[in-house]
Amino acid sequence: MTNRIIQSFPFSTAYSNFEEWIGNFIQWYGQEGIGQSSELDWQESARQIVASPSFAAYGLQSPETYETWQEWAEELSLAINGPTH
Repeated sequence: MTNRIIQSFPFSTAYSNFEEWIGNFIQWYGQEGIGQSSELDWQESARQIVASPSFAAYGLQSPETYETWQEWAEELSLAINGPTH
């Protein structure tokens, strides 16, 4: 049995910088113990998210495979929210 969080994450990378985005993520999923980081260190927060039991169930790729935090965060949002169309 997976420990998958069933809920949406309604924050877009198009309308926020990394600090705002990760701050919202931590507010919504604070029980996961994700740490706040700066945009320069976005991969550290991303690695924490990928390694957490709830989000590991989504099978996300390592953040190092993405060029920007926005690309990675959009993949995470798609995994959490599902396709929008």
